[in-house]
Amino acid sequence: MKRRAVFPGSFDPFTNGHLDVVTRASRLFDELYVTVFVNPDKPSWLDADARVDAIRQSTRHLANVSTDQSRELLVRYCARLGAQAIVRGLRGPEDVGYEWSMTLMNAHLASDIETVFLASIGWAHVSASRVRELCRYGVPLADLVPAPVAALLTAVGKVGKEIPDGQD
Repeated sequence: MKRRAVFPGSFDPFTNGHLDVVTRASRLFDELYVTVFVNPDKPSWLDADARVDAIRQSTRHLANVSTDQSRELLVRYCARLGAQAIVRGLRGPEDVGYEWSMTLMNAHLASDIETVFLASIGWAHVSASRVRELCRYGVPLADLVPAPVAALLTAVGKVGKEIPDGQD
């Protein structure tokens, strides 16, 4: 049986911290699905298809990584794929409470799917919301996001563009 895992997120945008988790998780599992989950209750900054494409380009050097998107309940998506694990990144103690609560609910809904936490090593200061904020001021992003993501942000006019309050 292949060890299959899902790394879920909004990835709005995908950062080098995300890429670090993907790279490390790809060594732990035979197949890793990096899946953009679309939350209808949360406004998106970037189009989901564009995010999937940028992640695919950013991870193409990892042969066992696939990119997908979903609107399903995470544990149902995992069951449909036959995934045994959910991968979550932790930047620091502030993430633990939120992630723990989600882990408990996922375990309640699907006790056969494990959650694996990977600590962010060297990227704890990088978050999608921080990248969105820096985009507003035109800060160079080369050391914060993979090149395909930086190109996407530039192409869709997000770099240097004022972001309305509440969207960063």
